[in-house]
Amino acid sequence: MEMINNYILDDEDIAFEYELQKDPTSSLSWNRYIETWKEQNSKDSKRRPITHIIWLYNRFLEQFKDDLNFWNEFITWMIQINTVTQGKYTEFVLHLHEKCLENIRNRDSEKICIQYLKIATEACNLAHIRKSLDASLKRVKNKSKHADIWGNVLNFLKEKLIPVCSALGEDEESISFNHPEDNDGDEKSELEKLEILVYKSLFGSKNDHENDNNDTDMVNIWASQLLERYLIICPPDKINDILLLLSKTYDYPRIQSCFKKFLFSERNSNDHGITISLYLIYLNCLDRLSLFHEYKELMKGIKEKYPKEEINLFIFNINRSIKRSNNAELSDKLVKELEITKTLKDFMTLYNYSIDFEQAYINIILQESKIIEVSQNLKEDLTYHISQLGRLLDSKDIMISDLRLRQNPNSIIYWRDKIKLKNNKKERAEEYGTALAQINSLKVNQPGELGKLWSEYAQLYWDQNYYSAARKLYETATKVPYPFLEDLEMIYFQWADNELHTFGKDKALNMLALCLKVPESFESDITKFKTKVKPTPLAQTVLFNSLKLWNLYLDLLESKPLTETNIKETINAYETIIRLKLVTPLVFVNYADYFSTNLHKPMESYKIYERMLDSFSQSVEIKYEIWMNYLSDVIRDRATSGIGKESIRELFENCISQLKVQDEIDIIQVYLHFNSFEEAENQDKPTRQSINILLEGARFLADKFMNSKIKLWQLSLDKTMNLLGPEACRPIFEECIQKITPDSKCVEYVLKYASLEKDLKEWRRVRGLLQYGARLIAPINNAALWTFWENFEVETGDEVEYKKMLILKKQLEDEMIVNTEEISQQDSHIQFVSSASNNNKNAADIATNPNEIDLDI
Repeated sequence: MEMINNYILDDEDIAFEYELQKDPTSSLSWNRYIETWKEQNSKDSKRRPITHIIWLYNRFLEQFKDDLNFWNEFITWMIQINTVTQGKYTEFVLHLHEKCLENIRNRDSEKICIQYLKIATEACNLAHIRKSLDASLKRVKNKSKHADIWGNVLNFLKEKLIPVCSALGEDEESISFNHPEDNDGDEKSELEKLEILVYKSLFGSKNDHENDNNDTDMVNIWASQLLERYLIICPPDKINDILLLLSKTYDYPRIQSCFKKFLFSERNSNDHGITISLYLIYLNCLDRLSLFHEYKELMKGIKEKYPKEEINLFIFNINRSIKRSNNAELSDKLVKELEITKTLKDFMTLYNYSIDFEQAYINIILQESKIIEVSQNLKEDLTYHISQLGRLLDSKDIMISDLRLRQNPNSIIYWRDKIKLKNNKKERAEEYGTALAQINSLKVNQPGELGKLWSEYAQLYWDQNYYSAARKLYETATKVPYPFLEDLEMIYFQWADNELHTFGKDKALNMLALCLKVPESFESDITKFKTKVKPTPLAQTVLFNSLKLWNLYLDLLESKPLTETNIKETINAYETIIRLKLVTPLVFVNYADYFSTNLHKPMESYKIYERMLDSFSQSVEIKYEIWMNYLSDVIRDRATSGIGKESIRELFENCISQLKVQDEIDIIQVYLHFNSFEEAENQDKPTRQSINILLEGARFLADKFMNSKIKLWQLSLDKTMNLLGPEACRPIFEECIQKITPDSKCVEYVLKYASLEKDLKEWRRVRGLLQYGARLIAPINNAALWTFWENFEVETGDEVEYKKMLILKKQLEDEMIVNTEEISQQDSHIQFVSSASNNNKNAADIATNPNEIDLDI
C-alpha cells in the first residue's frame, strides 16, 4: 500500500483504482487511466513523471501478459520517450522487447523481433543483440528474411564492432604486404611500419597479445562466435568476406578452426577463389597459435601457388621473426636473399625493405637511447646496423648487375657493366676471368662481342707489360668455340696489332700468315659455316676467310721493302683474297694501285681494273666508281704507260656504252672527263669532237637527270660559241629547247636563243621564238619573256608588231587558265618547229598541227 501511495496523487486516481478493483480485466478502464496520466505528464511532467506512467503500464500488462497489441502500445510509447530523452531509456526499451517476447510465445511477433534487433544494434548492446538475433531467427518463419536479419548484424560488426576489435587487437599491417587486392589507402610508410615492429620487439612486452583485458577478450569472442555461427548458413560466394571479417576479431583459435573448416577442408579442395590475403591471415593465425609445422607446410604451398609473391612472402616471414624477437642474423638473411632474387621488381622490393629495416633499427635505438640507458648489446647492434646500411647503399649497383647476370649469364653487356663498377685493374681482371669462365660462347648472340671481351681482358695485361700472360690469354681465347667469325678475327687483329707496335711487323706478319693459311677444302669449309650445317662449324674452321685480317696482312706486306719475295707474297695475298671471293672494290683498287704506284707497272694495274669490272658487273653504281678510278689512272699514267689516245678514247666509249644503257645513275662526270681529255689533246681548246661528246651526254642521259643534261647543253653552247660562232649554236638551241623541262627552264633557253638571234639582227626569228616561249607559260608567270619582248619591239619594231604582241598577250591571258607549270612536268611541251624542218614541209602539213610554231625565216 505504501508503494501505491507514491503514485496516487488525487481523487481522480483513487476513482480509477476503485474502478479497476471492481473489474481489473477492463482494458477500457486501463486505457483511460493511462491516457489520463499521459495527459498530466504533458501538462506538468514534474507532477506526473514518466516513471509513474511506466509503473502503470507494468501493472496494466500484468493483467494482459499475452496481448501483443498492448505490448506494442507500451513499447511504441517508450521508443518515442526514449527519442525525446536522447536515449535515456534505451536499456529499458530493450528489456521491454525481451519481456514482450517472453510473454507472447505463441503469437506473431516478427515485427517486434526485427525492431528489437534494430534497436539492440543501434545501441551496441551485445547481450540484447544476441537475444534479438536468436528470437528473430526463431520466430520469423519466412526464411528469405533471415538474410536481412543477418545483414543487420553483419553491418553492425563491420561498421561498429570490428573497428573496436582492430583498435584493441593486432596491427593488421604486420600480417599483410602491399598487394593490389589489399590496397586500403593506408598512408603509413614501410619505414614507419617497421619502426613499430622493431620497437615492440626491442622494448615492448614479448607477450603483448596475451595481455589483453577481459573486456577485449569478451568483445573479440562475442564477434567471432557470431561470425562462426553465420558461416554455417553463409552463401558460398560470401565465405571469403566473412572469414576476412572474422580475422579482425583476433580470436585466433576460432579463426584457425573456421578457416580449416570452411576454407581448407577437403570439401573445399578447389581453392582457386582463395585470395593471398586469406592465406596470410591463416599463416599469422598458425604463428600466433605456435602451430609451426602447419605454418611451414602452408607457407610451402603458398610459395608454389604464388611463385611471383616469393619475395613478399619472404618479407612476411621476416616480419614474423621481428614480432617474435627473433632478430639475430636477419640482416644477413636479407642480404643472402638479395643475392638470389630473380627479377628487378623483386630485387627493388627487397632492397627497399632492407634499407627500411636497417634504418628502423637505427632510428629506434637512437630514439630510445635519448630516454633510457640502452644495453651494451643494443649499442653493438646499432654499430652493426649502421655498417650494414652503408654496405647496402654502396653495393646496390653491383647487386643489380649480379641480378641481370643471373637472368642472363651470357650477356656481354651485363658483364661489361659489372666490370666497369670495379675500382682497380686487379678487380677488373678478376671479374673478366669470372665472366669468361661462366659465359657459354655458343649462347652469345652478338657477333664479335665475346671476342672483344677476351681482347679487353688480354689488353689489361698487355698494357701493364705482362706480355707473356697476355699471350697466354690470347692463345686461350683463340681456342674458345665461337659461332661467329667476328669474335676470332677481333682477337687475332688486336693480338697482331699489339705485336706490331711492341715487337715489330715481322712478329705480326708471321702470326697472320699462320692463321690465314688457306686449306685445300676451303670452299667446302666456307659453305658449311655459312649454311650452319649440323654440327655447326666453329669460327676456327674459316678464320682464313676474314677480310679484316687479310687487310691488316696486306697493309703490313705493302709496308715492307719491295724485294722479290715481298712482292710475290703481296701479289699472292691479293690473289688469295680474290680466290676466296672476299675481294671488295676497294681491295681491287688497292691492288691496281700497288702495281701502278709501287711497282710502276700501269698496264698490269689496268688488267686488274678489267678483272674488277667483270667481278662487279651486276651493280651499275660500283661499275661507275670503278670506271671513274680506271679512267683517272689511265690518264694520270699516260706518260709512263705509253697507252695511245685512241686506246683511251676506246676506254671512254666502252665505259659510256656500258653505263648509258642503264638510267639508274647520273654519269655526267664521264662525259665531262671525256671532254676534258679531248680538249687536253688540243692544248686545252674545244674541238668539234669534244663538243659532240657533251652533246651526246645531253642526249642520252635520262630525263630524271635534267640538271645534268642542261649543264651539258650549256657547256656545248658556250664551247660552240667560242669555237664556231653564234650561227653554229642554232641547232643546239633548237635541240635543247625541245627537250628541256620544266617549261619555266625551257623559257630561259628560249630567251637565250632569242637574244642570240637579236644579236644577229634576225628579227623574224626573234619574234617566232618569243611567240613559242609565250605559249609555254601563262603571261602572269612569264614576266621575263614579256619584258624582253616589249623592250625588243620598242628598240626594233613598229606599231603594228607591238600591237600584235599585246593582242597575243591578251589572248593568252584569257585562254591559259590551266597551270602550265603542271603541264610542263609532263614528258613534253608544245611542238617546236625549226626553220630547217619547215623548209621540208608543205603548207598543208604545217597547218595540220595548230600547236606548231613556224620559224621559217
